[in-house]
Amino acid sequence: MTSIRRIRDRQIQDRIREITGKIIKRRSEVRGNAYEEKRQAELELRELRKLETEVKQRRTQIDSRFKAYTGDVKARKKL
Repeated sequence: MTSIRRIRDRQIQDRIREITGKIIKRRSEVRGNAYEEKRQAELELRELRKLETEVKQRRTQIDSRFKAYTGDVKARKKL
């Protein structure tokens, strides 16, 4: 079960890197059609937002499991 989660986490990370790499590459390479560039940027932004939502949901699940395990004791950072 944990290996499945790790695989999915890796897939999400790889997809985020791929999309951000495309965005950076596109910014450095100016192309002619501004409308097409805008449309592509909107699609990539939409995909990144979906991935962000999925990451937040996964963190919430992990936090819930951690709270159940620790009894909701807050970890304190030592100074």
